[in-house]
Amino acid sequence: MRAVQTQPTQISAVDLPRLVNDFIAQLDLSATTRRAYCSGLKKWLAYQNGSSGLPDTRAVVAYKRHLQNQNLSNYSTGLCLTALRMFLEYLAVNGMIAYNPAQAVRGVKRPKSRRASLTKDEADRLTALPFTHSRKDRRDKAIVWLRLFTGLRAVSIARADISDIKQKDQIRLLYYRGKGQDFKDSFVVLTPRVWQALEAYLKDAADQGPLFTAVNSYNRLSTRAVYDITCRALEKAMIIRNDIQPHSLRHTAITFSILGGADIAQAQQMAGHHDLETTAGYFHDIRRTADPAENHIETYLLGK
Repeated sequence: MRAVQTQPTQISAVDLPRLVNDFIAQLDLSATTRRAYCSGLKKWLAYQNGSSGLPDTRAVVAYKRHLQNQNLSNYSTGLCLTALRMFLEYLAVNGMIAYNPAQAVRGVKRPKSRRASLTKDEADRLTALPFTHSRKDRRDKAIVWLRLFTGLRAVSIARADISDIKQKDQIRLLYYRGKGQDFKDSFVVLTPRVWQALEAYLKDAADQGPLFTAVNSYNRLSTRAVYDITCRALEKAMIIRNDIQPHSLRHTAITFSILGGADIAQAQQMAGHHDLETTAGYFHDIRRTADPAENHIETYLLGK
């Protein structure tokens, strides 16, 4: 095992922000990911508080503990450490430092994602909400139904344009830009009931531009606005559980598609999962409770 180096390389504190900007600019990642890494490195710069030089391995460990003491989620802590590790590796590869002092520091384990979804009764209450014929309610209903029946993420809905709705062989599709993609080359199928909700909203919409806009303007809704609209709908339907949040409608759509008979390939295509193992996780979750191993123990021992 290689000995851990502890001597930091001296770089002027004035140069660090510039080097961080240079590092972010050369990343071949989505704009969202670049912003996340930039935010993480700003936290590190604030922690450095203008001190010169770069941290040694012990200092990186101290920074990790500092992050953990800030009541950040494991995800946020891990993102900050990943950003710092990548930045220091960038400096090492480009010969600005002799080694990457963060390489020997372990990351933060993230808890397994809980794919909490609505029950059938909760989904029935959500679809039975008494939306009015106002433009706002027609818009909100279309958003909720789109999320529940296609599993689209809030960001994909916010980015959608009217021109993204296409028709192929009498089937209406909504094209969207998937996670980590640069183009809108993924799509979900708009079933007749979902299209009915969308069509009712679009009857007095503009001919082009954003699909979902503010009530009194044609300004595009933000991802946060889509999130808030879904929150209000869940509250009106009296779906108030700690494990349920707006993103749970995506988990619900994928879970219900499987319970309704979709195979793993169909579920993967609707969800837009790059990794088949992600989709397989939903099948495993369903089977874990629908056909648990514990039942088979009783069958073997007691013949029941």
